[in-house]
Amino acid sequence: MKRILSSLIIIALLASTAVGATQAFYHDEVVLGTNTFALGTVDLENAWTSGFPFSLNNLAPGQVSSTGVLGVGYGGSLTADLYFGVKADTGENLKDYLEYYIEEVTAGGTHIRNVFGWRDVSDAFTNWNLVADNVTKSQWKYYRLHVRVKDSADNGTQGMSATNYVIIYAVQDGGTAPGTAPWQYPTP
Repeated sequence: MKRILSSLIIIALLASTAVGATQAFYHDEVVLGTNTFALGTVDLENAWTSGFPFSLNNLAPGQVSSTGVLGVGYGGSLTADLYFGVKADTGENLKDYLEYYIEEVTAGGTHIRNVFGWRDVSDAFTNWNLVADNVTKSQWKYYRLHVRVKDSADNGTQGMSATNYVIIYAVQDGGTAPGTAPWQYPTP
């Protein structure tokens, strides 16, 4: 009797497997295109400048000299913030004798706003100064730099000169300026 029962169980299992294996199930699928993941860019286009590089000559204590207009074209796809810094190239150290401020202007040089007021020029060597935020692709920002010799400059400063790099640094909006001070920043 056991053998008959075992045989019936085996026959039932084989029959259910045969039915399950031959049963059809509908299905469908779709492959959706070639999807792209592209990283954004932060890019300064040096396509147009006016007045740079500049040369301010015959400066005297209390006298204000101004550069031409510096245009900075932004070509990145991500919104960015712009920072300003200065690095010495050649000549004497004039950091103790000069002050500066940056003015935002139109392309034609008309005043928009002062980015900040008078500061010791040493600040531009040691700190990155935010000059624009939320700059978008193809947007241009224009600036004028104003410099004056401090009244405290003595006769020993006559004839001194220096050449410096002006650095405009762009970083994705909300990012921070470099951890390295402008005077230590690598230049070409």
